Amino acid sequence: MIPIYGFNSNKEKISACCTLFVFLLTFICFSPSLTHTFGFNNDYAIFNSKEFVETSHLIAIGRPIQAYLLNIQIQYINDMESLKQMRLVIIATIAGCACIFFKYLSKYLEISLPSAFLLSILIFILPSMAVNSFWVAQSVPGVIPVLLAICAKYATKSRVRGIKFAYLPSYIVAFALIFIGLLIYPPATFFFLSLTFIEYTFGLKPGYAKGRYLIFDVSVFIAACLLYFLMIRYLYPQILSYFDGKHFSYTVYLDGLRKSKSAYSFSVDFNVEENAKRVLILLARMLSGWFSIVDHIAALWLFLVYAITCLWVSLSSYWLRHIRLIYRIITGIFFGLFLPLALSAPIFVHDNISINYRSTLAASTIAPVLLLFLFDKIIRLAKLRALKIGICLCACTFSLLAYSHSFGRVELISEKLEWQYNTFVSQVTNNSIQTDERIIRIFPIYFDLSLEEEAMIGGFLRTEFGTPDIRWYGPYMVQALAKDLSMNIQGKKVQFDNAGAPYVSSIADQLIFAKDGRPDYIVRYEGIGDLEGFGRWTISPDVQIIYKSPLPKKFILTLEAGASKYVVNKYIKVTVAECTVLIFIDSEIPKRYEVPISTEAQSSSLNIEFADDSFVNEERKLGLALVSLKVSTSPAVYPR
Repeated sequence: MIPIYGFNSNKEKISACCTLFVFLLTFICFSPSLTHTFGFNNDYAIFNSKEFVETSHLIAIGRPIQAYLLNIQIQYINDMESLKQMRLVIIATIAGCACIFFKYLSKYLEISLPSAFLLSILIFILPSMAVNSFWVAQSVPGVIPVLLAICAKYATKSRVRGIKFAYLPSYIVAFALIFIGLLIYPPATFFFLSLTFIEYTFGLKPGYAKGRYLIFDVSVFIAACLLYFLMIRYLYPQILSYFDGKHFSYTVYLDGLRKSKSAYSFSVDFNVEENAKRVLILLARMLSGWFSIVDHIAALWLFLVYAITCLWVSLSSYWLRHIRLIYRIITGIFFGLFLPLALSAPIFVHDNISINYRSTLAASTIAPVLLLFLFDKIIRLAKLRALKIGICLCACTFSLLAYSHSFGRVELISEKLEWQYNTFVSQVTNNSIQTDERIIRIFPIYFDLSLEEEAMIGGFLRTEFGTPDIRWYGPYMVQALAKDLSMNIQGKKVQFDNAGAPYVSSIADQLIFAKDGRPDYIVRYEGIGDLEGFGRWTISPDVQIIYKSPLPKKFILTLEAGASKYVVNKYIKVTVAECTVLIFIDSEIPKRYEVPISTEAQSSSLNIEFADDSFVNEERKLGLALVSLKVSTSPAVYPR
């Protein structure tokens, strides 16, 4: 047995202390979400129906156990305060998983105790777990399958003595646990493969280190995945059809299932360039670990380091000690190429490249595992004493926390989400109640992050995790706020207004579509999309801009816009009252068009219509790329 560098005499006491510190440090890392009152995304939908809003969806796509567990969980959430208390349970569960993982490493693997301690913390404070620490409605699929994967690994190490096939009952248990995990959330269940990779990297202790066990583990996992896929593809739609209308209604989802013949359907794309880009994006995400997403060039360098480390693992692996050197090298290269794709399969085949980190835990573990492999080798080669190891361990752990790639990130996101709920939505709702408006308008939120904060969170909040989509859950936020603060919103309608919050301006001023919000002389846009870098796309065949006051009877309309391939070299109709003018859009690049408008009656709306054949069979009806618009009673003068 490999010595544990000064810890042999009090091994059990030290192991118990390490377990306690693993729990405390993991808990501290996610604790900021306990000090803020907020919900994220569909958390707000918990309060507004007897059945969670995603229950039917989760059941229909093959996650019935997840739906069941989530509905049990939300029975204990009655208000925003209990939502915060539920986070305490979630964080404690994550910290508990980290402890069980540490005990597994120290019991079965040839890994030094400091490395096992650090690896347990690093894996469970990856961004994918940070998501689950504050997203209550998605906590179950992120944590429970990981716990089941660890328990399945424990099962594979157990043997029933006194029977011929001593390993068979343990693998039956492991198979059942993996299958249950897949019925909760498949991507997180792939953590079982991550554990197999960890075993391959560090090696197992004597008594467990038999090559066939690794093969058995992978085979059991593949068998569970195949059974799950076949059940979802062929048997599951029949089961849902039987229950449809009796206990639940799955009609909408069943229609989709009948068309695709599977809840999980995908197609193979042979576009080499696009697939190469997707692989680079996956590598960048997997190898970035706890830090901001690296660019593609840096990802290639990281992948080179990763491949060399995989080669080193193969050359020093206990499992491969009996085979020739060339085969060890081939194995190392194979692992370097195959493993990222295998662990990221759940997000790769579903084309969820921009999905949040919650799906990438299994793949993201590659970074800390190889980091700790190198750390462990350095400790062994340098023969460092326990005191030095402890100092190094604490320095690494607390520097990780202090530099906000875990603790600070959760703190920042919690603050922003609390501001969104308690300040922004509260202000909008209160204004509507005080002014007795019938409609409560929710606007898009654009967080004004400083450069320091932007560097701190990188792509976690904005790009990959995504600023919360307030479009569809805005009404839930208002209802949760009204319930929480005893507001009376009866008879009021909540409406998302993607034009944004109004700012002071005059109709004589140029309307810049790339500016946050909308001028206060405009009531709303219809058929115009969200804010983008250049301005806004029109997203409907019929576009309408509604003004507070009627437009002049005679004016010059100056429109600066580009065009999509669907409307270029075609006429568009611009209508004000009874006056309709045609504008020929002859350029995809933004260009200025100026037309006179003359009407007998005044109107407060300006309408744009596209030719009937513009969007035939097109799901996304992108028309004009709106840059600016101006209404002037005299010819407009623009700076050159």
